[in-house]
Amino acid sequence: MQIAAAWQNWLLIAALGLAGCQMGPPVQTADSTILQPYVTLSPGSLGHNLSLTQIVTADYDGQNYSMRFEVEVGPTRLVMVGLSHMGIPLFSLEQDGNGLHLEAFGNEQMPFDPRHILSDFHLAHWPAATLAQTLAERHLRLEDDAVRSTRRLFSEKGDLLVEITYLVRTPSSAETLIQHFDHPYSLRIKTIQMKETS
Repeated sequence: MQIAAAWQNWLLIAALGLAGCQMGPPVQTADSTILQPYVTLSPGSLGHNLSLTQIVTADYDGQNYSMRFEVEVGPTRLVMVGLSHMGIPLFSLEQDGNGLHLEAFGNEQMPFDPRHILSDFHLAHWPAATLAQTLAERHLRLEDDAVRSTRRLFSEKGDLLVEITYLVRTPSSAETLIQHFDHPYSLRIKTIQMKETS
């Protein structure tokens, strides 16, 4: 199952769960191995503290699925919470010195690997030099074009895997488009609140 199809399934499950107005107790879910993520970097390698509120819309097979994300990145810890637009928590992902910890809210096991969400977040927000070094260790190449406000990720053979376009960038908000070509899906990310501190 591709990650985009899995994202679609999870959002449908979440929508059905919300329609019934029942949320079970938090359950720990096992990591799946749908695909290997491109990169996982330590929170501290970002170089500063970051707090974000984002609306993420996934486009797959002509369908749109949307969620809200609250993200906090500190020197030793990253926390990402996915919520419905009504503000109901769907899952949380925490990265610290002991690895990744996933908690889903509801009785369904999450059908997608949340490491892909984290990988896309790293690709979009981490310093290009830090990303390029880590990706090179996996035989991947990053091109960062500040003039065109784009980042491109290439395979060892030179195939374009991911293109990130920064459509809007201000000190407090942003809009970013992430297009995957190897496993076709796209994410449109609207950052509606952003705070950076040293």
